[in-house]
Amino acid sequence: MKTARPFLMILLLVVFTAGPAIAGGPLLIFDAATKTPYAYPGPVSVYTDLGDLGVMTNASADAMVTSVLAEWSGVSSSSFSASVTGDFASVSLPDITSLNASTVIGTFNGGGVHVIYDDDGMIISGVIGAPPGVLGVATPEFFAAGTKDIAESWVVLNGTSVDPGDPSGIMFEAVPTHEFGHAINLAHTEVNGAIVAFGETAFPDGCMPPPPPAAPPGFAEVATMYPFLSVSVSAGVGVEYASLEKDDMVSLSDLYPAPGYPGTFGSFAGTVFQPDGLTPIQGVNVVARNVLDPFGDAVAQLTGAFTQGALGEDGSFLLQGLTDGEAYVLYIDDIVAGGFSVTPAGVPDFAEEYFNDALESSDPGTDLPCDFTLLSADAAFPLMGLDIIVNDPYLILGDDDTEEVALPFAFPFCGAMYTSVWVNSNGNITFGAGDTDFTESVAEFLSGPPRIAALWADFDPATGGSITTEDVGGAFVISWVGVAAAPIFGTPPGPSTFSITLIPDGSFTVDYGAVGQPLGLAGRSPGGGAPDPGETDLTLEPEPIVPFISPVYELFDAFDNDLVFETLEYGSCDTGPTDVELAAFVATRLPNGSASVSWVVSDAHDHLGFDVYRGESEVSRERINGAVLRGQDSYMFEDAAAPKVKVGYWLAELSRSGTQTWHGPVWLSPAVPVSGRQLLASPNPFASQTRITYQLHEARPVRLDVFDLKGRKVRTLLQETQSAGERSVVWDGSGESGSKVATGFYLLRLEAGPDSQVRKVLVRP
Repeated sequence: MKTARPFLMILLLVVFTAGPAIAGGPLLIFDAATKTPYAYPGPVSVYTDLGDLGVMTNASADAMVTSVLAEWSGVSSSSFSASVTGDFASVSLPDITSLNASTVIGTFNGGGVHVIYDDDGMIISGVIGAPPGVLGVATPEFFAAGTKDIAESWVVLNGTSVDPGDPSGIMFEAVPTHEFGHAINLAHTEVNGAIVAFGETAFPDGCMPPPPPAAPPGFAEVATMYPFLSVSVSAGVGVEYASLEKDDMVSLSDLYPAPGYPGTFGSFAGTVFQPDGLTPIQGVNVVARNVLDPFGDAVAQLTGAFTQGALGEDGSFLLQGLTDGEAYVLYIDDIVAGGFSVTPAGVPDFAEEYFNDALESSDPGTDLPCDFTLLSADAAFPLMGLDIIVNDPYLILGDDDTEEVALPFAFPFCGAMYTSVWVNSNGNITFGAGDTDFTESVAEFLSGPPRIAALWADFDPATGGSITTEDVGGAFVISWVGVAAAPIFGTPPGPSTFSITLIPDGSFTVDYGAVGQPLGLAGRSPGGGAPDPGETDLTLEPEPIVPFISPVYELFDAFDNDLVFETLEYGSCDTGPTDVELAAFVATRLPNGSASVSWVVSDAHDHLGFDVYRGESEVSRERINGAVLRGQDSYMFEDAAAPKVKVGYWLAELSRSGTQTWHGPVWLSPAVPVSGRQLLASPNPFASQTRITYQLHEARPVRLDVFDLKGRKVRTLLQETQSAGERSVVWDGSGESGSKVATGFYLLRLEAGPDSQVRKVLVRP
C-alpha cells in the first residue's frame, strides 16, 4: 500500500535574486525517536518527460538527467544508485504541461522519480505558485505505509531559467543535480555557500584557525545542496555546482550508507546548549573543517535535523564522513539565508564560537570565542560529547562601535514601532541606525537618529568592561557594566555601570550604578531635527518623565555628572499633543473601562465632519462611530467597547470635496491590571532594606520574586492569595540562603493572577 503525505515544496533560487529564499527543505523524518529519515529502499528508477526544456531539446534534457544520476550514484561511501528506466510514455504518461500536471503531482504512477520538463515555466508559476526566480522544485510524495521507504517523488525543472546560450544544459545541470537530492530526501546544507554568495566570513566572526587558508573558497567548493546558485552562461559557475562536494557526499552516505559506513571515517557528536548548560538549542549550524583543507574537507549539520522538534527542542548533532587522521576545528555558525530542514537559530540566540573543550562554558571571559581545540578524526574512536555551551549574550563591541540587536517585542518610540535597537558602545542606544560618534553634542542629539542616552560619552569597552543584552521578565535590558572611558587630560576616569530597561508599552528606566565618567549627555530624543526645548535637571524632573514627543536632556560638560546611583523613569513619548490642526486631541480611559475620545477644533474649518478609528496599528485601524460627527467646535466620543490592551485612536477629517485628512494616533493606556497601582520600591537604591508596595483591585493569588539581570531567581518574597487593597513587603537584600546579595541591579516581578509587573532595584554597598 502506498500513502501520500503533504509534500514540501523545495525551491531552488538564483543567487542574488531579489526575493527572499523560500525553501521548506527536507529531511522528512519517519521516526524522530530513532532519528530515522525516509529513504528509497533500493535502486531508484527515474522517468523523464517527453517535451523540451526551454532552449534544450528533449534529447539534451534526457542526457543531462543521465549525467546527474551518474553523479549521485558514484559516491563510494554510499549504496545509492539510480538510472533512467524510461520516459513518461513507458509508464503511460503524456508530455506534462500546466494543463495536466496533476497526472504526476498528487498522483501515484507506480513508483520512482518522475522528472517534469516545465518548458514554459507555467507549472512552477501557475500550478505550484512559486515566486519568480525559482529554478526547480522537488519533493518525495508517496511512501510505503508503515515504513521508512519512499515510493515515489517528482522533480520540476523550469525551462524559462535555462540560459539561451546553454542549449546543452552545461550550466543548468546544477539545477537537476540539486533537485534530485531533494527528491531522494536530502536537506539543504550550508558550509561554504554563504561565504561565496553573500560575503559571509569564514569561521566564527573575527576568528581564523592555524594555519590561515591560502585563499577563500570559490564556486567549486560550494555544495550542490546549498539553496542558491547561478546558471547564467555569463557567470560561468553553474558547472561547478553540478559536482558533488564533501558535504553532499556525507549527507548522501548518512541516508544511503555503503556497507561498513562510517567505519573508515571519523565522527564528531555532541549537543549545543544555552548558557545555562542544560537547555538545548535547535537549528544551530555546526561545522567541522579540516585545518589543512578547510573548504574542501568540511561537513555541517543543523542541530535537531533528525528530530525537527517532534521530541521538543533538540540541540544534538552528528558529523560523519570525516577524513581519518586529519585535524579539524569545530564551531557554531550563523545561517545567513535559505530554507532548511529545521528553522535556523541565530543571533540573538547565540554568537558564533569555536568548541573549546575543557574551557567550554558560557563565560566569554574564559571561553573566548576564538579559542579552539583541535580535534583528530579517528575512525576507531568516534568523538562523542563535544558539547558547545553558547556564550552569554555579551556584545563584542570595540571602541566607537555599534551593533543591531533584535528586540523580543515591538517597542513604540516617539511615533514609530521598532523591532530592533542599535546598541552603541558610547553609552546610548539608537533606533533605525547605529551611531559611533564619541563626541556627544546637543545638536546631534536633536538631529541624529531617535536616541535614548543613558550617558552618551567616550567609552571604550574594548579596554575594559562589558555590554550585555537580556530579555528578563518581559522587559529588555541593555547594560554597560564596568565600562572603561577614554582618558581626560591624560587620566582615564573610573569605570561606569548603568543600564536601560525597555518596557513593551514604550516606557523605560535608566539605572545608574557607580559612574566614573564625569562628562556626557543623558536623555531622550525623537531625532530628525527636533526643536531644542533647553536643558533640564533630569534628577529633579517629576517621574515618570513624559515630555511627550519633545526631547528631554541634561548635558554634563563641566565635570558635573550627578547620576551616580540614580534611577530615572521615563514614560512613553507616544502620548500627548498631536496634529497641530487640532487644538486638542486626547483619549482617556474611564473608570468603567470604556474610553473617552475628545478633541477641539482650533478654528472654523469648512469640513464635513469627523470619523473615529481605533486600532493597535495604522494597518489594523477600523472605523467605530455611526454617523459622521459634525457641527461642533469640541467633541467627545465614548468608546464603550474599548479593549483592555493599549490601543490607538485616529480621526479622519472629511472635506466636502470627498478627501480626508488623518489626525493621530493618540494612545489609550492599557486597562489598569488587578495589580493596580504601579509596583513601587522605596528607597531605591537601598543598602539595608526596601519596602515594596502594590495594590490589588480584587482577591488574587500573588507571587513576588527577585531575579538578577541574567534571569536567575534570587528569592521568592511572597506566594499566597491576598484580598483587595494596598499591600507591602520588605526585602532586606538577602537571597534564599539568608546571605546578603551582591551589589548591583535586580528585578522584582509581581504576578497577580494573569497580570504581572516588573520593577528594577539597585542594591548598594
